[in-house]
Amino acid sequence: MIQIRSINNVARYERKTLLRSWFFRIFVAIALFYMIMFNIFFFAHDQQSNWMFRALESFMPYINTLFINVAQAVVAVFLASDFLKQDKKLDTAEVIYTRPISNIEYVVGKTWGIISVFMGLTFFFMLITAIFNFVIKDVGFDPMSYVMYPLLIALPTLVYI
Repeated sequence: MIQIRSINNVARYERKTLLRSWFFRIFVAIALFYMIMFNIFFFAHDQQSNWMFRALESFMPYINTLFINVAQAVVAVFLASDFLKQDKKLDTAEVIYTRPISNIEYVVGKTWGIISVFMGLTFFFMLITAIFNFVIKDVGFDPMSYVMYPLLIALPTLVYI
C-alpha cells in the first residue's frame, strides 16, 4: 500500500538536496540574468518595431514560459541522470531507508520533489514577468495566462523528463 507520508518525506529531502546544489543555484542565477535581459531587450524598448511582441496580452508569459521551460528541460535531464548516484555520493539514502519504503514510493517521492522545485521556479519567473508587464505601460495584462502557461507547458515537460 502506497503511503503519502513516505512520498512526502522523500520529496522533502529531494527538495532540500536540490536547493542546496550548486549546479541548481548557478542555473537559477544564469536563467534569471538571461530572462531579465531578454525582457528588457524585447519589451522595455519604446520602439514601434516591437509592436508584434506587445500586441497580445499573453505573449510575455508565453515566451517567458517557453524560455524557462527549455532551460529547465536541459537541467532536469542532467539531474534525472544522477538520480541514484547523487544519493550515494551525498549519503542521503540512509535518511530515507531508515523507514520501510517501497521502490515506487521512493521514485514517486523523488519525482515529486524535483517537479515541485522546478514548478516553484517557473512560478517565480512568472512573477518576475508580471512585474515587467506592470512596468511596461503599452502591454496588456492577462492574469490567467500566468497560471495556465506554466501548467500547460512546463508541467507536462517536467513530468515527461
